[in-house]
Amino acid sequence: MHETKKSGGKWRVRITLPVIFITLITMTTLFIIFLNYYSTKQSVYAIADDLMTKISEHALEKTLNHLGPAGKLVTLNALSSDGVIFSSDFNQRIESFTKQQLKCFPQFSMVNFGNEHGDFWMTKRMPNGTVSTKIVKRLDTSPTCEDLIRKGREQMPNKTDADKAEIARQVAPCIETKWVHRNTKEQIISTIDEPHGCYDPRKRPWYKGAKEKANLFWTDVYVFSSDQKPGITAALAIKKDDQFLGVTTIDIALEEMSMFLKKLKIGTNGRAFIINSKGKTVALPNLEEVSETDPLSGKVKLNTITNISDQAIVASYKGIHKKMGFPDESQPLKMTQKVSFTYTHDGEGYFGLYKPFPSQYGWDWVIGIIVPENDFMASVKRNTLIGFVISLLCLICVLTLSLIISRKITNPLDQLSANAERIRQFELDDCAEVESAFLEITKMADSFENMRTGLKSFGKFVPADLVRYLISSGQEAELGGDNQELTIYFSDIVSFTSISESMRPKDLVVHLGEYLSEMSNIIGDNHGTVDKYIGDAVMAFWNAPRRVPNHAYLGCRAALQNKYRLHELREKWEAEDLPPFKARIGLNTGEVVVGNMGSEARLNYTVIGDAVNLASRLEAICKMYGVEIVISEFTYELVKDKMIARLLDCVSVKGKKQGVYIYELVSEKGEKEPEYPMEFIETYESAFRLYIDQKWDKATETFKEAAQIVGGENPSCTLFIERCAIFKANPPPTDWDGAFVMTTK
Repeated sequence: MHETKKSGGKWRVRITLPVIFITLITMTTLFIIFLNYYSTKQSVYAIADDLMTKISEHALEKTLNHLGPAGKLVTLNALSSDGVIFSSDFNQRIESFTKQQLKCFPQFSMVNFGNEHGDFWMTKRMPNGTVSTKIVKRLDTSPTCEDLIRKGREQMPNKTDADKAEIARQVAPCIETKWVHRNTKEQIISTIDEPHGCYDPRKRPWYKGAKEKANLFWTDVYVFSSDQKPGITAALAIKKDDQFLGVTTIDIALEEMSMFLKKLKIGTNGRAFIINSKGKTVALPNLEEVSETDPLSGKVKLNTITNISDQAIVASYKGIHKKMGFPDESQPLKMTQKVSFTYTHDGEGYFGLYKPFPSQYGWDWVIGIIVPENDFMASVKRNTLIGFVISLLCLICVLTLSLIISRKITNPLDQLSANAERIRQFELDDCAEVESAFLEITKMADSFENMRTGLKSFGKFVPADLVRYLISSGQEAELGGDNQELTIYFSDIVSFTSISESMRPKDLVVHLGEYLSEMSNIIGDNHGTVDKYIGDAVMAFWNAPRRVPNHAYLGCRAALQNKYRLHELREKWEAEDLPPFKARIGLNTGEVVVGNMGSEARLNYTVIGDAVNLASRLEAICKMYGVEIVISEFTYELVKDKMIARLLDCVSVKGKKQGVYIYELVSEKGEKEPEYPMEFIETYESAFRLYIDQKWDKATETFKEAAQIVGGENPSCTLFIERCAIFKANPPPTDWDGAFVMTTK
């Protein structure tokens, strides 16, 4: 938390300098690019709208040219009827006249005449290009015949040949239907009767519409019953002296309009289409989709714009409804003026334009145009991308330059920061050398180096973990301590006084320094804290100031490693003709007071308490039992699953009445072969239990057996054999608990 408060809200120079440069340049560049893109986009949108408007006007003009002649000619046909329809003279004149009309206007499919009696004349362009004539003449207009013809007409679909023959027999007295077929030279090649024909022009929408309307009447787009193709009919009533006589029509196929839309060039991928206000297709770039076959009835009907395969057009139809505020696509598309809009389909933007046909023509149609934005915006986006790439290259150059400048400043500062962090962690041996071209930074680096040297010297007098704790916590050391469970370690060199008398002081300091360094390093590697050196003695502890949950185990492992390392060093020292040091180690675990002890002016981070005293006594006890490491029962209980130990004795150290079981720490389980055979340890412990039970003879015998296992001599076995003899001669008190009372420290 101390570090967070110090560094929170601060800016890094290495990041700040490049960010400032890049931000300023990026904002300027992006503003210019955005402004250019936005203004160009608006211009392109205006151009696209203007282009689509002109294309819609061109399509409208094409439609007028396609349908307009029918309106004029149907008027001419009505006038030329001269008030007498289907007279022999009329038939001759109109046949020639209508054939010429079909010849001159390839979009015309049929020219029809019908009167109030139900007579019908049709001049029709056949699929092979020839012209045929269908003539329907009523022989009897009585109600009975009208009813027979109506029933025959209604029952005709899906009838068998036998049924059709019956219908033909019934209507034969009432109606006559025949076809006159011609070849390409307009010569009659056949006249075929249609005996079951029941056609009545008066029932057709074009007849009814023209009869009700005073002037030219246009039907909705529908599928012609004769050739099952979509088309439209222009119809006009035939009158004489305001008397209604019949209707003349011209049927116009709309295939050519779809082919025109297919060829229409609108950008690269633009499409145009015509629909009516109800969404029924009039003309599409894909002619096959203008109509569809009803799967139930088998009849051909106009398709709906939402059912076509071109989903971009379908999406535009939904988009225009949304633009006009309609709740859904079922709402009739009633428009009075063009509407331009944009929409998205499959992640691609589109321009859309819907424009209604002028109302004076009588067609309730709308022309729609869609163009992908990329058809117009591709070059704009490409130029914008080029500008962006150039700007990016400039940004990279600026970034590179700013990084070079910032690194010249920040690299040394980062090294200083890293060195400071290492110093905070009290890692004083691996600080990197800081070099800089800037004088100020060089001075800072020199100051850091002086501080590191001072702390390194300071660390030799104070436990490193304590220094790390004080530095990292940011707290000033003050007098005080806490109760805490620790594992305490004492070691001492055997016969150090006699060794020191045999060496020169300078040589002794060097020799002792090597020993203390090796032992201290092992303690530190096992997360221990070296408290102090008392001459040749080492005092250390675990679990303070740094908490370690397995402190007892780490203390035991450090003691064993020191023992093994000291064995290796003795071989080395003997080869160098130096006195080989032997050490005794005592370990105890218990609650102590740990903290800063001393005065306000001078403190010492150490531990005090009975557990510390016991650890010191255990180190001294090693000499009595002839062992190198003794641990208390409190330590043993925490490590017995990981360490091999031999129960030595139950002792009551000087100043204490309560006995404490002590153990020789032999080795770590699974790490090394034990110094003693397990048979010796088991035999010795059996002997000790006999000793506790005051079975002196049996205990003596078993101790001897244990000594034989290790060669016949063992100091601890000898000690207990002597005790058994003493206790046999002078038995202990009746309340004796097996503890041996120590009379010396």
